[in-house]
Amino acid sequence: MAVIWTQERVMERLEALAEPEYAEFSRKLLPGDFKVLGVRKPALHKLAKEVAREEWQEWLRGTPCCCHDEKMLKAFVLGLARPEWGEYEAMIREFVPEIDNWEVCDGFCCGLKIAREHPDLVWPLAVEYAESGREYEIRFGIVMMLTYYISKERLLDLFGAFDRAKRESYYAKMAIAWAVSMCYVKFPEETERYLSDSGLDDWTWRKSIQKVLESRQINGEVREKLKKWKKNGRKVGEKTAR
Repeated sequence: MAVIWTQERVMERLEALAEPEYAEFSRKLLPGDFKVLGVRKPALHKLAKEVAREEWQEWLRGTPCCCHDEKMLKAFVLGLARPEWGEYEAMIREFVPEIDNWEVCDGFCCGLKIAREHPDLVWPLAVEYAESGREYEIRFGIVMMLTYYISKERLLDLFGAFDRAKRESYYAKMAIAWAVSMCYVKFPEETERYLSDSGLDDWTWRKSIQKVLESRQINGEVREKLKKWKKNGRKVGEKTAR
């Protein structure tokens, strides 16, 4: 007989796995004001696999989460689900508004490997959220892009999405900078051309270069060029890139 997962059952398991010291550490890294039990990611992933083998749909689509750890568990369970695309898209759309911090967002995106299996199905969803205007919806769309869609064929589409995204909020802008840096590592010439004539605001533009500089895959000569570009600003960057 299948186990039916309820919020009460989930919380019992999470509380048994909680580590108060780790909760205190995690809480300092996360924005907002919500409860953190302190369940480590390996334990969450292991529990998610157990939950995904049984009846979890009612729990996932039912009561709002009690804590950050339950939300992370939902994200991981959704990544393991494999319903038909129409149902899966509905589940994703129900969960995205619950994202309230970078860890839930990025953990959710990393688990949605359906984007690798069926990229054309998921791409419109990523674009829609990247252009939504809401901080964590934008971050969701952009992190999906940098996780699954950095390719020669998609590059111009990615740059267009970065330019169209509204970037007033910190975690959205950081996601775009991260995505641009990932594009640079794989396609430096094309990304330099984009940066020399992009629609990015100055903060995101400079942060994008900073994220590239943080990469260990950039050699010394390129690193020095980018440092000068970042220091001198976009106009100098245009001459450097071209």
